[in-house]
Amino acid sequence: MLPETEKLLATLETIIQNLTSGGSGIGSEGDHPFRPLVWSISEEGEFSFVKLIETSGLLTEIDRQELIEIWRNRFICPGRYSEASSNRMISQALPQYQSLIEILQTQLEELRFFKIQTYNEKSGKAGSDGFKGYDLLGFIVGQTTTGDWVAFTQTVELPDRAGFGERLPRYNSPLSEELLNLSEQIEPILKDSASLIVFKAFLREDWAIEELLRSIRFLEIYSFQGYFDVEQGAGYPYQYADFEEFIATHLKDTRVYVLGNDALYRLYIIGKCVTGDWLGALTLAVWT
Repeated sequence: MLPETEKLLATLETIIQNLTSGGSGIGSEGDHPFRPLVWSISEEGEFSFVKLIETSGLLTEIDRQELIEIWRNRFICPGRYSEASSNRMISQALPQYQSLIEILQTQLEELRFFKIQTYNEKSGKAGSDGFKGYDLLGFIVGQTTTGDWVAFTQTVELPDRAGFGERLPRYNSPLSEELLNLSEQIEPILKDSASLIVFKAFLREDWAIEELLRSIRFLEIYSFQGYFDVEQGAGYPYQYADFEEFIATHLKDTRVYVLGNDALYRLYIIGKCVTGDWLGALTLAVWT
């Protein structure tokens, strides 16, 4: 890490040492600490959010069978579905999933299976970054012979979360001829299986994953406006002024990444410093 980055990190650590997510502006229902984030370009390469959560252990590669099991278990919700309904949905969906994977294995050069798991072994236990969670999401990523990346996952219920101003624009790239042909082949499967959704990104695997997560609103990305919305959690003390001043003075292109789908959301506030490295903080917000 560059010496100037180390100095800025030390200053940041002092500023956030007593901050929690419970103040006005974030309005979390729990007071969770802020923890420093640093991404060294010289050591870790170009920054991307997908690489960040992979480095932290939240995103991991799995095998095909574990992916199918994750997708299968989404239909087992005793509070929402009866046992008979769960079994019926599973019996209808699993053949569609298997058919989709078989087509992708013949049409794509590389096919990988991933999961994002925000808890450690049992729901509610702290994950690898020290924060809790409830989310488990499985998805497929593959590359065409022309270099495009595509990603598939199940849809999820839309979350009820706080907003942080202006959302970052989404990636937008045209479908290649090969992707159009692939879409035609899998269209009958997707039409019959409303629990699947497909997205794409041009040339980069991490963009494909990021677009997939944003498309189902498992991930939201905001351009940091220089302050948190004081109406969020109104009535609580506003404690982020020094943190915001640090961001305004030392960071550019600062973003707020909100990751999660069920009550516990990770907030990553991170921007680029003068050295080209990325600095910021991570906290956990509880919104129910």
